[in-house]
Amino acid sequence: MKKSMSSLDLAAWIAVSAPRLARRRVANIYAHGPGLLVFKFKGIAEELVVEPGRRMHLTRRRIRFGALGAAAQVLRKYLRGKMLAEARQHGFERIAELVFEPGGLRLVVELLPRGAAVLLGGDGRILFSTRYAEYRDRSIKRGEPYTPPPPVARNPLDLEAEELLEALGKAPDVVRGLIRGLGWPPELAEEALRRAGVPKDRKPGSLGNEEASRILEAARSIYGESVSSPTPTVAYSEGRPILVAPFKPSYLEDAEIRVFESLDEALDTYFSELRGPGGEDPEEARLRRALEEARLSAERYRREAEELRGIAALAAQRVLELEEKLDCARRVRGAEGWSRVPEICGVSGVDPSRGLVYVELDGHVLGLDVRLSAEKNVLELYRRAGELEAKARRAEGILGSVEERLEELRRRRELRRLREEIRGRPREWYEKYHWLISSEGFLVIGGRNIDQNESLVRRYLEPRDIFLHADIHGAPVVVIKTEGRMPGEATLREAAVIAASYSKAWREGLAHVDVYWAWGEQVSKSPPPGEYLPKGSFMVYGKRNYIRAVPLRIALGIQYREEMPRVVVGPEDLVASKARVYAVLIPGSLKPLEAAERILKGFSRMDPEHALIYEALGAEELADRIPGPSRIISVKKGGGKNS
Repeated sequence: MKKSMSSLDLAAWIAVSAPRLARRRVANIYAHGPGLLVFKFKGIAEELVVEPGRRMHLTRRRIRFGALGAAAQVLRKYLRGKMLAEARQHGFERIAELVFEPGGLRLVVELLPRGAAVLLGGDGRILFSTRYAEYRDRSIKRGEPYTPPPPVARNPLDLEAEELLEALGKAPDVVRGLIRGLGWPPELAEEALRRAGVPKDRKPGSLGNEEASRILEAARSIYGESVSSPTPTVAYSEGRPILVAPFKPSYLEDAEIRVFESLDEALDTYFSELRGPGGEDPEEARLRRALEEARLSAERYRREAEELRGIAALAAQRVLELEEKLDCARRVRGAEGWSRVPEICGVSGVDPSRGLVYVELDGHVLGLDVRLSAEKNVLELYRRAGELEAKARRAEGILGSVEERLEELRRRRELRRLREEIRGRPREWYEKYHWLISSEGFLVIGGRNIDQNESLVRRYLEPRDIFLHADIHGAPVVVIKTEGRMPGEATLREAAVIAASYSKAWREGLAHVDVYWAWGEQVSKSPPPGEYLPKGSFMVYGKRNYIRAVPLRIALGIQYREEMPRVVVGPEDLVASKARVYAVLIPGSLKPLEAAERILKGFSRMDPEHALIYEALGAEELADRIPGPSRIISVKKGGGKNS
């Protein structure tokens, strides 16, 4: 049983699949267990599975992830947002190299035993490896130059017949000589010998140049078809996968061969069915087998029913001829016995134990019951055809049921994956506060509680920043980070909506509230002499600038940033421009969690393409941004795209 991709598999994958990833940027990286990495690229549905020592291919499966490990964290740091510039193979070895730009970072994937995925900097030194080790001829250590394993495989395109004969050496037979001496994958060696007409148990010493040339020619042909127009196959023995290859192996005479539309699909199926790390879920494998069995059964019953109806129609047209043969068979059977029936009555054969005579009709052999008339035999054929059609319908019903269960299983697995992905998405420092990015590009942040109010004033409020506060007791500190620029009226009003909406005014059900603003240099934690400022309170000295009657009406939407969802809040016009979908809220009676659940359902109806993402996001994340008891005014589509 083949346990890892061969050098020929890798050459074929680099040639036919890797170009699909060219010039695409890394959206995210995940880890499953200690040895499997999954790369998500922008603009492509499939994901790249990288399992050192074993495989590298695209998959449509959604592999379940555990906690984000060190490998994924480090690779995200270096590679997220980078563009895959090139994928190449080291010679004819089981070593791939993915080159990322800008920066010239390289990820070397070793598919040989005890292999590693090694990230190299532009200078060729090791930044990270999934496996650190020291071998006799090389070491894998952080900060050291990367040295690949000694080469062992020879590409058939680069060989001459004399070199092939020399490499065979003193191997016990020619097939092992090709595998050991040239480093060829066993399937390449066996298929080349089969096509060249050379027995694999021949002694190397008995081969001449002419036979060596035939072997080389066959191997070159296999290589050529594998990298230019592969026939991806998985071979099975007793229901178990034993081989995956980019060509159809003629040397496996007794194996069941299944041909796939793409090399990635063949590789994915093979390694998933081996039940390795990240492999197919056992329940999914069982359902897939049941699905295939039901499909084959339905097809077989339909085919047999159609064939039987055709025979019945033919028999109906010749019912008088058949009746004559049945009459003859009955007479001869009674007078001379069954053995004389074929000769006298012109039938193909008899089955005395079942009372049948066999008649040939236009190439079909039909069994007729001598106890029935020809007409009743025809009706019996139609009845049996009907039974087969009923079996086909039952099998198709099972097929539909299994497909639904399989789809639900995949949906649940994808939901788990998305939840892990969303929980693990990188978050900006300001996302722990109430926040928005104004229409003029200013960052606005507001405190969620007394501690955050203190933090904003002490750590983030600079003299030329703008401080906002609703003119009501029990309101958040809101800060516009100006970075030396003067915000316009639009930013001031957008920030005022945050200050008003997250104040006590929302919980009291007010329609609007005044908000004032001042420069950061006017805000102090120092109280007037003889007075005390409790935690979360501040003194504002000098002029206060009022924004009157700020409406308590807020929009809450979902923005996609690097294909990951995040909740955005603010005035409707602002959120509508940034979010894919959004809801508009005013103070009301729905508790935040209940309102969030209804909003998510509305988002799913409005944008069914992303319904699973909204389910994975969860109502709790939305509820955390809802100011208090609310009424949902509307749910709408916005104009936001991925950013």
